[in-house]
Amino acid sequence: MADADSSPLIAPSPITEPSEIDLEAGPGEQIQCRICLETDGRDFIAPCKCKGTSKYVHRECLDHWRAVREGFAFAHCTTCKAPYHLRVHVLADRKWRSLKFRFFVTRDILFIFLAVQLVIAAFAYLVYLIDGYQKFWLRLAWGFDSELSFYYICGALLFFALLGLSGCFITCYDRRVRNDLAQPCRELCLCCCQPGMCADCHLPGTLCMWTDCTTCFEGCAGVAGECGCLGGAGEAGLPLLFIMALIVLGLFTVIGIFYSVLVATMVGQRIWQRHYHILAKRMLTKEYVVEDVDGEMTGSEWSPPPLPTEHVQQLKALGLL
Repeated sequence: MADADSSPLIAPSPITEPSEIDLEAGPGEQIQCRICLETDGRDFIAPCKCKGTSKYVHRECLDHWRAVREGFAFAHCTTCKAPYHLRVHVLADRKWRSLKFRFFVTRDILFIFLAVQLVIAAFAYLVYLIDGYQKFWLRLAWGFDSELSFYYICGALLFFALLGLSGCFITCYDRRVRNDLAQPCRELCLCCCQPGMCADCHLPGTLCMWTDCTTCFEGCAGVAGECGCLGGAGEAGLPLLFIMALIVLGLFTVIGIFYSVLVATMVGQRIWQRHYHILAKRMLTKEYVVEDVDGEMTGSEWSPPPLPTEHVQQLKALGLL
């Protein structure tokens, strides 16, 4: 049987042109993008002084790398530290890109705002269902005529209270913060009974909780009536417990409002930084195009031509040069 390579029905293997061969690559190796490690024939360029397998890169991959990395990588190679040969290309749709950037920032903020409103509405509906079983006693007791406004306020208070409670748990998760917060709690005194008076009972290492007078000392039951503890109050203590519950709810609500302002500030900064570092810098990669310097570098001392002064000042002001 004749050799398959000599068969007239099979086309001969294509011969690679000398201009497409990387002279510093190993035998049988193809040009490979140093970022995505692919060898397909997209827009390959040699943007810097790197040699060997790090010499070539896709223009699209390089622009994405310049957009997502921090300032130095925008105008310099992060491997050989050589500056890129940048060509200024003023885009006609720059105003539209600025509007697009603002649109994405506004979209993310509105999305978070709507998500918060959805959670508040869920809490408001929960309060509405619970109050409905009590024939809307809660709303009538507070003198609200509008159901929508009252239950929305209740939902918002619950949201901020749970946010404050979550913030307290997150804060106390740190062992150092937890120890600092627990030290005053250990020094507090629990109400205890002694004959004829209410004294302070120091219980090191215990949590701050009310306890029955009879658990403190032997013989305390005989003078329980003289104690100011909550034990034995019966139904008379319910209004006091309700007031204390409102105080605790109000405290966590205030903490939740504080945490919401803190979280909103952090999220807003995060959104702005994300879109600035990604979208705005991606727009700048289209304005400051990296040129292919393959074959232009005549020696190790070669450096790209400088940018116009106004563009240098602009990039320095943005921390990109």
